[in-house]
Amino acid sequence: MSILPKVSEYQDQMGTDAATKVGMYELEKRKALNSVIDILNAAWLDWTPTLAWTGTGPLGATAVAKYIQMGSTVLFKYQIVSTVSSGSASSGLTISLPVTPKDDDTIPPIKGLQLVAGATYTNSQPYIDMTTSTAAERLIRFRNYTATIPGTAVAHYVQGIYQVA
Repeated sequence: MSILPKVSEYQDQMGTDAATKVGMYELEKRKALNSVIDILNAAWLDWTPTLAWTGTGPLGATAVAKYIQMGSTVLFKYQIVSTVSSGSASSGLTISLPVTPKDDDTIPPIKGLQLVAGATYTNSQPYIDMTTSTAAERLIRFRNYTATIPGTAVAHYVQGIYQVA
């Protein structure tokens, strides 16, 4: 479903080039507007992140990861939920991103919640490490990751926005 229809780059139904009627400046404005409309109408895409657990990751986990790229900006949302009451002992986690972030020497914070022991939500303080020149190391990391407890439910919810090269 489109949220905006495209602007006609033609003046009439015959397909006469708008530049012959309204000038090149107007035609370029219409093309630029259509580019923005394409971005706004883009669909969220699925991605399969690589998870690197310190310790054992949760068993029976269900993950959902979606993103949308608008020019040089990526918005993403990710969740993993495990209700299996065994395993799930970990003391850290990194998550890969759908599109490699720009190496711009920043550490932008993003939003994240972590469910620990099936009942307590904590702010896991996720961020994207964009300080390394090695693209594979530009990952989601956590400043306040709470170690999970074996035999309890675990969930992570993360969303954010970042710049790509």
